Formats: sequence, C-alpha cells, structure tokens
Amino acid sequence: MSEKLSCAHCGQHLLTYEPREVKYGNPIRTCPNCGREYLDPRVREMAISGVPGKEFSKAGMLLCVAVGAVIALYGWYKFGQAVRLPAEIRAGCYIALGAVVMLGGIVELIRVLTGTKQKKYDFLMEESQQRVSNESYVAKLKFLGYPFPEEEQAGNDQSS
Repeated sequence: MSEKLSCAHCGQHLLTYEPREVKYGNPIRTCPNCGREYLDPRVREMAISGVPGKEFSKAGMLLCVAVGAVIALYGWYKFGQAVRLPAEIRAGCYIALGAVVMLGGIVELIRVLTGTKQKKYDFLMEESQQRVSNESYVAKLKFLGYPFPEEEQAGNDQSS
C-alpha cells in the first residue's frame, strides 16, 4: 500500500512511496513549490537510525534463493503438465519469476559474503557521521521532527 506525502505548508504533492521503502542519506528535502524544508519519510540518517541487521542476513538471502527455487520448480512442474498454450505461458511465468528471485538472492548473498555490501554501508555511515557532527544540521533534523532513538527511550522511560 503506497502513501502520499504533501507539503505541510502549501499542500503541493511531493511524492508517493511504499512505507517499507528505506534509503540512507540526508532526509531533508525542499518543496519545489514553496521552498520550505520537509523530511522525506523514505530516507534514514544512518548515524542516528543505524542499519537493520536484516541487510546482512545470510539466512534471509538463502531463504530468497530457496523461495525462488520453489517458484521455479512449481513452474517447471506445471509446464510438464501443460497441454494448452495459456497454461504453458503461466508455467513459463512461474519459471521466469522463480529464476529472477533466485538470481536476486544469489547476487545479494555474494555481495554480503565478499564484503561489497558492507563497504557500501561503511561509506554511507561515514558520510552520515560527517553530517551528524554538524550541530546546525542536527538541530534542523530535530526541528523538522526526525526521530532520535534517545528521545524515544526517554519518552518510554517517562511513561513507565
């Protein structure tokens, strides 16, 4: 389910996004209509939010490969049973989809095992730490409502 983001000041439609979509970088954007700043909900400041462990989960990558294999095998099975053209086309789609999922899982697993993915995240973390070391940048993030973990903890401690 996608969500829409509009400028709080002028109402200009800014973007449509998937809530699970996550990017890392500077979340501060400028409205093209009124020029005011807002937070892009897709973007996380890595030095503040951290990196989810699932980004490096070998088990998750292997699961992706296994699911792709099951989808492809199901397609192959259906292809063997197919007599009519539409069923053959459906079976071919299962095989292709399964192959794509398997390939994606294999590529991500290779990136994790070779350290390529870790290098990318190390670089993004270094950039993020440089931005967060700037006090005015952090103040702007807080002003715009960026969630800081220590503030969430403090809120939870007060409610106990």
